[in-house]
This record gives sequence, C-alpha cells and structure tokens, in this order.
Amino acid sequence: MATEKHYSEEEAIEKFQSGEYGYVEFVTHVSKDCEDEYYEYCKKHNLRYGEESAKQFDRERNELLMRAEENGDV
Repeated sequence: MATEKHYSEEEAIEKFQSGEYGYVEFVTHVSKDCEDEYYEYCKKHNLRYGEESAKQFDRERNELLMRAEENGDV
C-alpha cells in the first residue's frame, strides 16, 4: 500500500484543511516515514487501515511531539 507521491507537511496540511484529504491520505502523504509508522501502528494495535485509525495515529503522534517539545527533545 505504498504511496507514490509524498508532499511537504505544509502541502499535506493544506490539502487536509481544504477537505481534499482525510486522515488516511494526510498521514500517508506527509512522508514515507510517517506512512510506514502508520502501517506499523495499525499492525501493533491490530487496527484496520482507515479514517479512525489514522485519526488516532495522528492524535498520538501529535501528543508525542508536543511532549518532546516540552522536554526540549526537539
């Protein structure tokens, strides 16, 4: 299920905010690493690929990033 084209984070955010992308498209088009992390996340948590799991993945990823920023790790 590899995505052929990845966009900059800014472009993916624009597409998401405009409604062109849902959560699945957003997390799989930001970067190859993010796409791979999402698929691994689904496997690890025994989740189906889809809007709900992509939304959950994105939420958890943002929380981890915020904690890292608060701790000065980023």
